[in-house]
Amino acid sequence: MGIEKYSIRYHKDIPNDLKKIEGEVKKRIQASLLSKIQMNPLLLGDPLRSTLAGYRRLRVGDYRIIYQIDGDIIFVLIIVHKRNL
Repeated sequence: MGIEKYSIRYHKDIPNDLKKIEGEVKKRIQASLLSKIQMNPLLLGDPLRSTLAGYRRLRVGDYRIIYQIDGDIIFVLIIVHKRNL
């Protein structure tokens, strides 16, 4: 049994989200996207509830990555500081 790898697609605003984040934190977020979410998005991301059911979030420090899984594609919707959620 091998490790399944997902494709990541980004919302058009993700580059703007990343521009607002400082260097070291940005590196941690990018590493989390490539290592954690891409390799095992169901195990590592927490499911959201209520009107956001079907979406998941991963916490990286004070930031949240909100994403949705569709088959073998992960669609990253937003990367935001927790105070702005």
